[in-house]
Amino acid sequence: MRDFSKINVDDILYTSHLGRYNLIEEWLKNLTEPITNYRINPDYTIDVDQSCYFYQKDFTDDKFPDFIQFNKINGDFYISYCNLTSLKGCPKEVNGLFNCTANLLTTLIDGPQCVHGGYYCGLNKLTSLKGSPENIGGDFCCIENQLTTLEGGPSRVDGYYLCHHNFLTSLEGGPTYVKGNFYCSYNSLLSLKGAPSQCNYFRSDTYSGKDYKEYINNLNKRSFTETFD
Repeated sequence: MRDFSKINVDDILYTSHLGRYNLIEEWLKNLTEPITNYRINPDYTIDVDQSCYFYQKDFTDDKFPDFIQFNKINGDFYISYCNLTSLKGCPKEVNGLFNCTANLLTTLIDGPQCVHGGYYCGLNKLTSLKGSPENIGGDFCCIENQLTTLEGGPSRVDGYYLCHHNFLTSLEGGPTYVKGNFYCSYNSLLSLKGAPSQCNYFRSDTYSGKDYKEYINNLNKRSFTETFD
């Protein structure tokens, strides 16, 4: 029988470290499109200096393995059409775009909190936008989900904002600033309350661009009046 009293605790920890380190390396190497330009941090999170492209066959149990946790991605991060049910393991920061379109997601929790490019989460089963970043550096697309509210989503989008084909009755909780166009057709809007105070172009099948301009003008008049009351 082995004498465990002679095993050094540091040796155990080192062996455990090598085991997880090797698991991460092996998994990254065996992806359909291998990730080769990366660094494993002391906490086992992974920084990557390239764009990452994943496919359904890269996953088991419809999620990243428990030993995978990306940290910063200097590039794009594509996990679309992978049948994922969770974003656990996704990076905290993406310097390019983040695309999780067409999965089985019901929440964006555990997704990136900082995305410098576009954020695409359409064609899922989302009932909430909670977990998405506060600011998006490009487009934000949440089309064809099961959303009844925009609460929890980004407040500033420096590209287009697309939320059409959902179950929205209100735009409350949505972004206040959209640099590009705002598309919200194929919902069940009852008013324009909550519409962005600034966007390049507003498109809805319920309200016209003229309706939107009148809404913003009235909003600005009300704000001006309140300021001097």
